Amino acid sequence: MLQPEKFVIRRTGIEETDQAIEKGKEYIDRLMELYQEISVPEMKEQIEKLSTVSRKIFDFVTEHPDTTGQLRSFMNYYFPTTIKLLEDYRDIAKEEIQGQNIQTSLAKINNIMKVIEKSFYSQLDDLYQNKALDIAADIAVLESLLASEGLQGGIKE
Repeated sequence: MLQPEKFVIRRTGIEETDQAIEKGKEYIDRLMELYQEISVPEMKEQIEKLSTVSRKIFDFVTEHPDTTGQLRSFMNYYFPTTIKLLEDYRDIAKEEIQGQNIQTSLAKINNIMKVIEKSFYSQLDDLYQNKALDIAADIAVLESLLASEGLQGGIKE
């Protein structure tokens, strides 16, 4: 179940990063409000997943402020559009009589939420790209050093 507490931000002292994190907090808080306002279990589950990965994204950016620039499209389009779609879903799901247009709209939003979830996870994975490259480089140097000292296959005697 979605954590009831608000997302707590930590300041980095870097204006661009702190602004992005603050805006992210607003989006996450809004996700949590929508979680409370929407009664459909499948959609609540989607919101829960988005909230979890969003927290991880902003935790990562807090620890690695140099990645803030990678969030531009995410912050300016994907996240606010996701919020709008969820607000639309909430509004039309409340209708007592659901004609074809309402059912079609709800189904389309349900379907796109699965794509949005993948894109949020992809955003998090993209943030780790430089870290993964650094790790690969460190391992390559270590393997080379171990090989040059005859330690790669086991312990030198």
